[in-house]
Amino acid sequence: MRKTLIVSTSLALIVAPAALAAPGDAPSPAAPATATAPATAKAKAKAKAKAPRPVAHLLQACVVRDATAGGVDLAVLGGNRHMRRALDGERALSAGLADTTRVRLVGKARHGATGATPKRAPRAGTWDALDAGDRVIVTFRAPRGTTADALPAAKLVIDRGPTKRCGELAAAAAAPAQDAPAPAPAPGAAAA
Repeated sequence: MRKTLIVSTSLALIVAPAALAAPGDAPSPAAPATATAPATAKAKAKAKAKAPRPVAHLLQACVVRDATAGGVDLAVLGGNRHMRRALDGERALSAGLADTTRVRLVGKARHGATGATPKRAPRAGTWDALDAGDRVIVTFRAPRGTTADALPAAKLVIDRGPTKRCGELAAAAAAPAQDAPAPAPAPGAAAA
């Protein structure tokens, strides 16, 4: 009894797929074995998944010059791993700003400096709020391995307001570059 049950079950497992297959599903002997099937939704999703996913590049920086509608010049203070690799040791960056870039005001940028009126500024700001000397956190969304030159426009800029350190960096960037002093004459050289 047990043998017949096992034999009948195994026979059903072998015959069932062949019986359920549609007549057109069987490969024809004339068709080559390497023929590709049309792309399915699953295959398309798998191909799309292989594209590099964007990651967050976070930058902590100081605004060196007042921002314009197209961008802002920054002095780099730090960043996450992706941003440090993108910068590759650079200490300055010009970040692009687009119409879709969000600007948030927090801390001193929103509440004002000490002694200012107690009225708070709105939390959402524009590029006009990015003044020289402000400390900012800038977020970019770009594929892993993107260089600093290839970064897209910033997705989010968080303005934390002016700080002493950023004010010094902005003043140093605004000061005109001084020419190097003339080299001293060599000893024993006659003056003309």
